[in-house]
Amino acid sequence: MRIMESIVFRGPNHWSARSTIELRLELGGRKEDDVQKLSALIHRLQTISGLKLEMLSHFIEGDHASLPVAFEEEALTRECINAALRLLEESSWRDVDLTTFEERRLVDLADDIRLGPSSRAILDAATAKDIPFYRLNRGSLVQLGEGIHQRRIWTAETDATSAIAEAIASDKQLTRSILESIGVNVPLGSLVASAEEAWEVALQIGLPVAVKPCNANHARGVSLELNDRVAVFAAYDWAKTDGQTDQIMVEQFIVGDHHRLLVVGGRMVAASRGQREYVVGDGSHSISELVAEVNRDPRRGENYTDPLGVIPLDDAAAIVLGKQGFDFQSVPSHGTRVLVKHVGDLIEDCTEMVHPTTAETAVLAAKAVGLDVAGLDLVASDISKPLSEQRGGIVEVNAGPSLTPHVAPLRGQPQPVGQAIIEMLFPDRRVSTIPILIAISSTEEWSYTGEMVQRLLNGKKRLARISRSCISVDGKSLPRTSSFHRDVRGILGHPFLEGLAIELSIDDLLRRGFPCGHAEWVVFDLRTKQERKPMMADHSQRARRVFQAIRNLLTLHGQVFVINCDSNVKMEGLEILQSLGDRVTWVEHEMAIEESLKKIL
Repeated sequence: MRIMESIVFRGPNHWSARSTIELRLELGGRKEDDVQKLSALIHRLQTISGLKLEMLSHFIEGDHASLPVAFEEEALTRECINAALRLLEESSWRDVDLTTFEERRLVDLADDIRLGPSSRAILDAATAKDIPFYRLNRGSLVQLGEGIHQRRIWTAETDATSAIAEAIASDKQLTRSILESIGVNVPLGSLVASAEEAWEVALQIGLPVAVKPCNANHARGVSLELNDRVAVFAAYDWAKTDGQTDQIMVEQFIVGDHHRLLVVGGRMVAASRGQREYVVGDGSHSISELVAEVNRDPRRGENYTDPLGVIPLDDAAAIVLGKQGFDFQSVPSHGTRVLVKHVGDLIEDCTEMVHPTTAETAVLAAKAVGLDVAGLDLVASDISKPLSEQRGGIVEVNAGPSLTPHVAPLRGQPQPVGQAIIEMLFPDRRVSTIPILIAISSTEEWSYTGEMVQRLLNGKKRLARISRSCISVDGKSLPRTSSFHRDVRGILGHPFLEGLAIELSIDDLLRRGFPCGHAEWVVFDLRTKQERKPMMADHSQRARRVFQAIRNLLTLHGQVFVINCDSNVKMEGLEILQSLGDRVTWVEHEMAIEESLKKIL
């Protein structure tokens, strides 16, 4: 079996409402069961990669087959397809036993290609509210909604996240000063310019202390619970090296557990508790060997999708071990519990446990810094009690915080943090899409539906028209690219756009699918150029696929007008489009549609 051709549909198509790769296969004597095996293995590999996609039905004719595969990211799905074919060939088309290496390779590739868990949590919430989204680069920049209604996110930052607020949050000393001035519990601290000054400040504010870079995040360069001069000096050097800065802070060490409180739009929506990282001695293995064993846990890794991070044996770990009288090669006695890292992964949801006054303090801190989405790092012995009763405090405010601890905690209930961000961006059922009219004609070079669209848009402001020959907004022509789909996606990002008309030929649609995920009106003109005659029955297979694509496009809403088709073709259309009910109208001429649309556009 080999792939003769693959056709990419980047929008709803005759196979599915999702983007789809159609594989055209030469069976080479293989049976339908083998096509089914290939489809099932591709689906299995996609699932391992983190993709939750439906399996689509294939079609076989003679020694050839058409196998559709739904995709989210084309490159990842193509790798799943290639891997499935290779594995089946290696096993002589018997059952395939996947190796841990193969699974991990796909997981790592998915981590490189796909959007991370934070972005996906927001986009899942957008999908649940029928808000379209478009990835704008290979990173995490995503457009939500269309035209004048669009918003943008970059992971957990939004287009309303203030650059000034980000700058404040990245300056730990400035953040601490602002919060202290409004009565928020924060540790005492000061900027220092040398290791000697760090020790002097440590003595002034009282041991133990924490040493950290002024502008770092993700716990980079941070050392905690330092009680002597040697440890403070080593921590100062580590903060400069790992934080890549000369601005170092020394502050009080607050006793308690690390917590992350998430504030969205002036509301605390989730909280998570972190863990410290320990190893337990067995009397025969060194600490470095014990850490290596812990890191073999399949849940640990360096990807966004890994529930737990790898424990590093770095300078920070050396400082922590040194305070306990150990180094990396030390062999702790049986049962001895050795701390390796103060601030480990956030693993446990504790949203319902947060004391109301602590939640109010978190909201106040986010507002004072100016962040619409903020992750507040807080240390407390008991999160269910007020901070003032336990000398707890906020130690850091983060812009663009990871949502992963709240979306997929190892313990406790996930929290709807993506939904909270979507509700902030599109409050009170605010409209997110612009109305789209799609006109499908039987030919590329000439269409009556195109003429109708031109008449409808004549003199209309903030409306765009796009066809194979032109793009125009407010009657002004814009340059075309080599990709029709890219042109449509680009024009949907026009910040003043209030409506869009798209002209497609049947061939365009059958080769590429629809270039957008929704439409309010679809006009399907089956007439041929010669004397405006209806499409004949021998073209019914092409018409049937168009009807299937229209059905997959209009799953939720939208109306379709079908102009003048052969009676046999109409019978097929009635059967395929029956799920749309009264949203289908059969007419003899475009003028019957034009008068209705004039009142809307």
